[in-house]
Amino acid sequence: PGDPSFTLTPGDDTGASDTQGSMRIGCADTAGWEYFVEATDGSGAIVASGACGAAPLAMNLEVFTEHTFSLYQRPAVTPSALTGEGWNLLLTRTTPSALSGCAVRSGSHSNAIVCADKRPETTFRVCWSTSPFASTGESGVTCEDFTINPGDPIRWLHSGLTNRTTYYYTIMAVGADGTTSGLYSTGSKMQGYPECPDVIITFTGENGLIFNSCQPIIF
Repeated sequence: PGDPSFTLTPGDDTGASDTQGSMRIGCADTAGWEYFVEATDGSGAIVASGACGAAPLAMNLEVFTEHTFSLYQRPAVTPSALTGEGWNLLLTRTTPSALSGCAVRSGSHSNAIVCADKRPETTFRVCWSTSPFASTGESGVTCEDFTINPGDPIRWLHSGLTNRTTYYYTIMAVGADGTTSGLYSTGSKMQGYPECPDVIITFTGENGLIFNSCQPIIF
């Protein structure tokens, strides 16, 4: 059998509704074989399918749902089509569902992403740019993975930033096999604006520590 390179990466956020996103599916063809992909939701219902080849296949899917992608293969020679030879299941991969309840908090020279979602995954990927973006593969977009301990809150600190500059973010869960969830949002929907206000407010916390509004965020 052929040995394709089967990849799942988030695409842009174009979909039929605000809760839909695009998953890009790539299959590097092996000579003499055809590939076909089915996407099923948590109930096992087929929600999308299509031929997979060197050009990425895009599927619009509900982003807050876990999906399983099944890759089928058959010989590409003409007799296969004539005899009705069936597709053989080659492999399956399940993507984590997209994160929910995420927001950006800004301080001086820093932004923090905090998510209220409780997840089984412990690895997450944040991508950002100083310009709005629809895909993590666009020029100027930087991505970084971070890990948390099981049960810990999902939060990520971005420090050393330029004040009074808008930063655009998205965050994804990363499964055990490296497969990522759909985008939580594109860069146009989640953003932070670090700054040091012209008027600095100083206050004393309950523990006696003194804070002011020009401090960076500290976890």
